[in-house]
Amino acid sequence: MSKISVPIALVFVLLAAGVCFAQKGKPASAEPKVAEPKVSVTNYGDWALRCQGDSNKDAKNCEVALTIQLKDQSAPIAKIALGRPMPEAPLQAIVLLPTNVSFPSTVKLFASDKDPWGLDFTWRRCVQGGCFAEGIPSAEDLKNWREAKGDGRLLFKDATGQDLTIPVSFHGIGDALDALGK
Repeated sequence: MSKISVPIALVFVLLAAGVCFAQKGKPASAEPKVAEPKVSVTNYGDWALRCQGDSNKDAKNCEVALTIQLKDQSAPIAKIALGRPMPEAPLQAIVLLPTNVSFPSTVKLFASDKDPWGLDFTWRRCVQGGCFAEGIPSAEDLKNWREAKGDGRLLFKDATGQDLTIPVSFHGIGDALDALGK
């Protein structure tokens, strides 16, 4: 008898069960149901800690995120997420913006109007729904974000080359980052 891998064997069992159900007058499913990963969201001010995975901490994938929606628009205009792709990796920041951006350019995140440097993000890719830029925040960036009072700003160039500025709230980011570290 040849070896059959567990997932393929499971598909055969589920298909056979579907045939049995169909024979008994119950609807048959062509595809087995796959368990949806568990997602938990905890809000910290304007930021949210979003974790996906098992309740076991080692199996979770978590990020701190901010969705930016302007008052006069129904859909979000930008998203910022901070997380680690691997537990030992440095904290990474990703910005998602509309596809109406200019290349070559960068995205900058400033903690306040008094922040002279900001964090530079490098464009990585664009897909139909938006463009992604990535950056690695320094300890100084994280400190500035935690201490920010009021709005910071996200600066980028639109497709016409004009600078666009989007307000960014840092309210709650400190607590969210603390929760991410646990």
